[in-house]
Amino acid sequence: MNSDDVIQLIFCVESTENAATDKWYIKEVLNYYFNLKENKISYVFMGGKYNYNNQLTINKINKLTKEYQVTGSGKTYVIYVFDKDQNNQDSRDNQFEKDVKMYCKKQGYKLIWFVKTVEEVMWGSKIKKQFKKDKALDFIRKNQIKNVKKKNLEAHENVNSPCKSNILTVLNGFRQIK
Repeated sequence: MNSDDVIQLIFCVESTENAATDKWYIKEVLNYYFNLKENKISYVFMGGKYNYNNQLTINKINKLTKEYQVTGSGKTYVIYVFDKDQNNQDSRDNQFEKDVKMYCKKQGYKLIWFVKTVEEVMWGSKIKKQFKKDKALDFIRKNQIKNVKKKNLEAHENVNSPCKSNILTVLNGFRQIK
């Protein structure tokens, strides 16, 4: 296999490693829509969206990239994954979207949005915090990905519609997993 045929995708997700619910939903999308072959999928758990550019997150990305350079032969791509909460209660949300877009563009990273949350996109409704882990496990066990409308996962880059994401739009850009 040519080194251009194998890649590492690093998904930087909002959740903590303990919760890992974002990872589970992304993994279901990857397994349902793509042929991962020998490509490596890795995750960085940021423990909150505002940690996207802190040193711990950067160190985790760098560590995974360096480890892959030793064992893999392809390129590494970093993909940030965020909920677009559209929450006016936190003044930081107003500037967050602009800042993260600029950061990802500057770093050469891809950006996936879920409006308003990954759960709302996958289930079609809001899930209370205390039930998120159980619902994510149900999603996997019951193969719920087959019930998610594909068009809800194929939104454009600046997605703002409720229960929509650009995850397939972004991932379809990687020929190595098609």
